[in-house]
Amino acid sequence: MRSIGRFSAAALLALGLAHHQLTAAPATPRDLQRAASECQEGTKLLMSGDVARAKDRFGKALGLVATYPDAHLGMGHVAMREGRYEDALKEYQQARDGYQELGESILDLQAKRYTETQRTIATLRDNLRNMTSQNAQENARVQPTQLEREVAATEDQIRRLEAVQMPSRDNPTEPPGEIYFHMGNAQFRLDRNDDAIASWETCAAKSPKFGMVHNNLAVVYWKKGRFDDARGAIAHAKQLGFPVNPQFQADLEKAAAASGATASAAAPPPAAAPPAAAAPAEPAAQKP
Repeated sequence: MRSIGRFSAAALLALGLAHHQLTAAPATPRDLQRAASECQEGTKLLMSGDVARAKDRFGKALGLVATYPDAHLGMGHVAMREGRYEDALKEYQQARDGYQELGESILDLQAKRYTETQRTIATLRDNLRNMTSQNAQENARVQPTQLEREVAATEDQIRRLEAVQMPSRDNPTEPPGEIYFHMGNAQFRLDRNDDAIASWETCAAKSPKFGMVHNNLAVVYWKKGRFDDARGAIAHAKQLGFPVNPQFQADLEKAAAASGATASAAAPPPAAAPPAAAAPAEPAAQKP
């Protein structure tokens, strides 16, 4: 009996040590800073199309801080590019939860990220003005189609960066609106339209100046037969400067007229699937 007791005590002690080893130590400020740097590099690589190296960078960030939000956000973008939408959604949800866990610890890093983002937006807008000026004055020396692609890519980068918002010092653990925007994109791809609506509406409430989310709401409202809401979302997106696809708007009006949505206050009938022109907008980092 005495030997059994000694064995049990030793086993319990071993289990206790194992549990202690599995429990992650709190992230140090240096770990957080290094994780943020890895995420910045990963985002640059992803935007340039180097998905494999971007994934490696985000993985290194998670190795430093397992719950770092931007690392999970990046991994979600990688999964979206690879068509793994369920995995993408899980990563975005972990990014959301990471803010709730690390919010106060990373507040200054997120504020720095926001400041750098605003500088990048200003630079991109200057580049855009220069490109459009070249289009008017040097069209004989510049390939028009190439310039159009560059302008479109620059506009896409600006719209993506506009989703980044200043962290709240009053409530630093509250996830930013951009997290819910990306969650909605994954949910839409998974045909979970009610969940996508909830996520995008949350994003719209948190990031009221982000026009892209209203464009996406218009798409999913159409799919649900909510034509008046779709029209309102399009109007809001255009008011915020988002370039709504004219064909999408025209097709929506035709579908609304065909359904009789404007002539009755009753619940709308099921909507026909929107055409390709009504695809939701996705930042370049998410596009396959």
